Amino acid sequence: MLLTDKYADKIYGTITCYDRMIIQGYIPGWSHAEGMT
Repeated sequence: MLLTDKYADKIYGTITCYDRMIIQGYIPGWSHAEGMT
């Protein structure tokens, strides 16, 4: 069973690409200013 099927009554929309995803956590390569360039 897909999650979208299981929670269909609670889903109000879908995201078709990753531009609106929020990722929380620690990424070692991005944890300093030089890692963002």
